[in-house]
Order: sequence, then C-alpha cells, then structure tokens
Amino acid sequence: DSQLGGSLERELDLYADGDLLAALQAPGEELRFWLLTSEARIQPLTDAPVDAQRITLDSGEVIALHARRSEHGKCERCWHYREDVGSNSDHPTICNRCVENVVGDGEVRHYA
Repeated sequence: DSQLGGSLERELDLYADGDLLAALQAPGEELRFWLLTSEARIQPLTDAPVDAQRITLDSGEVIALHARRSEHGKCERCWHYREDVGSNSDHPTICNRCVENVVGDGEVRHYA
C-alpha cells in the first residue's frame, strides 16, 4: 500500500499458528530487521483482525498480515520509527538501541 510509505515507516502484525507461529516468534525483536519494518509483532492466527490480509502458503498453512504506518518518531541514525526516540536527553534524535550502539557496549543480535 503506497499510503503506508517506506517499509521502515511500517509496523507489521503477523498472525500464524503451530510450528509457523513458533518459528516466527523465535527471533523475537530481531524479526523486524528481517522484514525491514520498524516493528514486527507475532500473534496467534485466532487474534487476527477481520481486515488482515490472509495468505495460504504452499504448505497449506495460513498466515495473516496487518500493516500500518508507525506513529512514532524516526531515529536519525537507523531510520526506524521507534517509541523511544527522544527518550535519552543526551541523544534526543535517536532511539535507545542506537544510543546503546553509539555510547554503550552495543547490541547483541542472535538472528539478524
């Protein structure tokens, strides 16, 4: 949807069941880096809203997607739209993840 803007302007909710749900939950917060979105949340398929786009995969499993434009500020360093942008008074234009990477020990990633 062109009204949503670029992928980093988006927050994405994914809905699945069974093994697919578990696989999507495994990377936790890091899933957003795979999907190039500012937020990616995984939930059971039964929680999908009526307007979520449903896709049947080749395996027969169903996944539902619901995307929306983020209402959060844009981090000037990583360009993600995050709720915590501006929460650090020493670094008011970046998110806490970037603060940690710039002046802290740096983030630890396991998947992405």
